[in-house]
Amino acid sequence: MQKPLVSSVIIQGWAKLAVYAMIAVAIYLFFRGHNAPGGGFVAGIITAIALLFWYAIGYYNPKNSIAIAALGLLIAYSTALIPAAFGQAALTHTMFHIGPIHIGTAAVFDLGVYFVVVGISVTIMQAFSRS
Repeated sequence: MQKPLVSSVIIQGWAKLAVYAMIAVAIYLFFRGHNAPGGGFVAGIITAIALLFWYAIGYYNPKNSIAIAALGLLIAYSTALIPAAFGQAALTHTMFHIGPIHIGTAAVFDLGVYFVVVGISVTIMQAFSRS
């Protein structure tokens, strides 16, 4: 655990509660985004803000944020270009089934966007905290 940037015990307590609420909202918006506005980008921004809170109170020390962003790019590009390998247009939406669960390629693409947003935001957070 690193030294906290915020020394107030009251702010640290509220930040812990806020992080759990923000993660719950991010999960909700990620899954809601396929039928309404939201999705991977908004959930990624909210998660990045939650991680900023964790970083400020000393509970989070990011190590591989560039790797997270690279994984997100790999996932997003793969879901965009795999249909082209089968003769369809890029970004063609399809559904696949894992047992009783139906997953669309839009959800996988949003997961890639989520990872990119979180990874880049955490990288920027690290750069600002060092200067």
